[in-house]
Amino acid sequence: MKLTDRAPAMALAVALGVAVGACSPVGIALTGGAAIGSAGLSERGVGGTVADVRMRSAISDGWWRESLDIYSRLTVDVTEGRALVMGYLPTEEQRATAIRIAWQADGIREVINEVQVGDPPGWLDSFRDRSITTQLRSRLTFDGNILAVNYSITTIAGTVFLLGVAQNPEELQRVTDHARAIGGVQRVVSYVRQRSDPLPGAGS
Repeated sequence: MKLTDRAPAMALAVALGVAVGACSPVGIALTGGAAIGSAGLSERGVGGTVADVRMRSAISDGWWRESLDIYSRLTVDVTEGRALVMGYLPTEEQRATAIRIAWQADGIREVINEVQVGDPPGWLDSFRDRSITTQLRSRLTFDGNILAVNYSITTIAGTVFLLGVAQNPEELQRVTDHARAIGGVQRVVSYVRQRSDPLPGAGS
């Protein structure tokens, strides 16, 4: 599909993003609408992106209903039904509860638990993490050999977490190299699926 052929899909995606975001917490609504707005360019397409946004919203809403502490301390990215849960919680019990709620979202294929028990980074570390994520997103966007829209990026305490779909191993290596070249990055953790690999649960 040519880039110019995707304009109608992009317009539809924006409209769907508003509809999906309307019943979710504000942060999910905003980021979900942005994700769907670029769905026509991604590996998942509009339908897959809408499904992922709904799952992400369902997980966030479940946390919100269970505990403001859990909701405010955790981040979740969902790609192709694979949920990557990240952040810091005070107790093992809260961590188990958060992961259980994530599994309850309709359509979830896999929950990747990267929740740490302990104190979260301070505001300065959080600022640096946001800067790393922004820099990496920019580098991927302007690299013509990377389909940047297929990657979700979150940085916590200097660790860059990657989720998404790589077109091939070479593309993923370029993404990883970009991340490692940014100042302040301590390590890169990739949960990126190769395009040719089966999804968890597929065909079972």
